[in-house]
Amino acid sequence: MPLTLSPDVVPIAKQGVNDFEVLSWQGIFAPAGTPAEVIKKLSENIAADLQMPEVRQHMSQIGMKIQYKK
Repeated sequence: MPLTLSPDVVPIAKQGVNDFEVLSWQGIFAPAGTPAEVIKKLSENIAADLQMPEVRQHMSQIGMKIQYKK
């Protein structure tokens, strides 16, 4: 898939590099001392958002796989 911001960049697979995979992860952090009830509310809302069909569909379309862990 061409990069929107860099349309002239040739994908690595087309440069002869097979089986190349890039893995990354995202996380959400709170400052030390954040009240437990705030952490709980954030966790519940993040979990709910990640169950939304439109969020799951969008993440899938951009090649992301949801693996939510508290």
